[in-house]
Amino acid sequence: MTRSLLLNSTYQILEFTTQGLYSTDNAIFPFLFVTIVYGAISGVHASQSPIVARCIKNENDARHIFFGAMVLERLTALFWAAIALAFFHEQSQLAVIYATTPSVVANDMVTALLEPIGVFLAII
Repeated sequence: MTRSLLLNSTYQILEFTTQGLYSTDNAIFPFLFVTIVYGAISGVHASQSPIVARCIKNENDARHIFFGAMVLERLTALFWAAIALAFFHEQSQLAVIYATTPSVVANDMVTALLEPIGVFLAII
């Protein structure tokens, strides 16, 4: 999806500024950092399942596996943040986010970049 965003010339990833950012009293800026940190935390929690412990041959490998999961989840959060900045960078577009649920916004972004098959891949 990030490749589609970078190769498609109709979308531009703008610099993140706070000028004219808030169309309501809701703030997006702190939630950007919450999203990135949540990606790191959920990567560690996802790797704490019993199946991971059963698949590791040596306990010393756990640190690499857990750190790798944390980094991948953080990168995923950063990719979604970049895509959101490319799609919603004006006040009128931010009003769309506040009017709907996050799942509708994510569906719009995935459908625009990857078409219907991308929605299926994003769910997986």
